[in-house]
Amino acid sequence: MSLYSIIQRSEQATTKLSYRLKHAQEKPARLKNHLTFLIRCRENQVIPVGLRITAPVITPRAQLIVRRASLALLRELIRETRDKKRRIEKEVETHHSNLRGTLDPDNWKKLDTWCCTAAEKVYNDTKAKQIRKFERLTRPQRQHTNREKVVRNLSNRALTEEEKEVLALGLNFAITPKQIPTLDIIAATECTAAHLDDASAKQLRLEVGSIISSAKPPKDNLTSRQHKAIRDLRRDKEIVVLPADKGNATVVMNQSDYTAKMEVLLEDSAYRRLKRDPTTKVETRIALALKELEQEGHLSTKQRESAGMSSI
Repeated sequence: MSLYSIIQRSEQATTKLSYRLKHAQEKPARLKNHLTFLIRCRENQVIPVGLRITAPVITPRAQLIVRRASLALLRELIRETRDKKRRIEKEVETHHSNLRGTLDPDNWKKLDTWCCTAAEKVYNDTKAKQIRKFERLTRPQRQHTNREKVVRNLSNRALTEEEKEVLALGLNFAITPKQIPTLDIIAATECTAAHLDDASAKQLRLEVGSIISSAKPPKDNLTSRQHKAIRDLRRDKEIVVLPADKGNATVVMNQSDYTAKMEVLLEDSAYRRLKRDPTTKVETRIALALKELEQEGHLSTKQRESAGMSSI
């Protein structure tokens, strides 16, 4: 159905009002999907690309500040979008009133159907676009690498696609924790505070405590299938996963082959079995050497203690 099958081309004023109504009804269709996208971003703590702020200072505190500012901008954009949607809906009502009085009921019904069909098409197109945009924002960032090069399977196990994916991430890939490691953070803070004066240590504890109290666990960076793949690999006692001797590749070997290789290496005359663990003896000698350097004035007490040798 075209507009000129409803209204004569000669009725330019009515035609102009009809196009205004059509465009006005398309705007709320776009804004509704845009608003849904923004609300989903807010609920998932995801910042749209256009609202991301770059910090001029590269410190953890600066990153926290710009993230909070970006989230505040997101909330403001949601509020502004809602207000804009309400204003346009009032504009649509005005166009409805103007046209309803100039057209007979049959033509008005046809025109309303024509405008609603156009708005519905815009709504569906915009919805698909916003869904794709949100999925791109929430999709885990992966390096595009050749799995055959970064994952070498020398075992008898046939790896699934999900297992290859997680192994391709590398053995240094950090899986996001399910909860904030509060005890580890406090322990690290106290270790640092021990080398500060009382005022600085107190300030450090206050700032860390404030951050911990408002901290939330990060978003999971693996899918449920990838988590399952990791569990399956860990349960398989017939294989061993280790880094390659050269490059950033990950190697999967049979446990029996790995053990045999280790035994061959240990048969070399360069290795011999120790009668006892020499660690304590070596630590004592290092501590005594550091103590002598302190007494001679080459080291301060804090420098010696920072080496973890404060017991001598």
